[in-house]
Amino acid sequence: MKNLASVSVDMDSISAFLGAYGYKSEGSNITYGKILPRFLDFFKKQDIRATFFLIGNKIKKENSEIIERLIEDGHEIGNHTNSHPFNFSTLSLEKKKFEISGMEENLKDIVGSKVKVVGCRTPGWDVDEETIKILEEKKYLYDTS
Repeated sequence: MKNLASVSVDMDSISAFLGAYGYKSEGSNITYGKILPRFLDFFKKQDIRATFFLIGNKIKKENSEIIERLIEDGHEIGNHTNSHPFNFSTLSLEKKKFEISGMEENLKDIVGSKVKVVGCRTPGWDVDEETIKILEEKKYLYDTS
């Protein structure tokens, strides 16, 4: 019998954590350059598929190769907003829509139509009814906030 589990990974960058506490980061690509490859190597060795919740403004051309590998290895990509704003539920309706759509657009710019994003996790799991309605309108299948 095969063991079943659900594994998800929030691809928060160090700058997202520092920003939450009012600090600025010099920026680095450690999340995509070092951490994600380690996850993918480990998951491949263990025959595990996971959902990676990506932040849109971190989906860049320099990360396209590792994002392509993530897809080729059979993992799911979930929406973790475009810029990872904390207190998500306090944003205006338009800003919430931008945060959700912006992530999708950045992903599409890198991988085209290879992936349909169907799951969301807001930063800090801060979701509200307005956000759920946006996700329903966009035909998302689930939210894990």
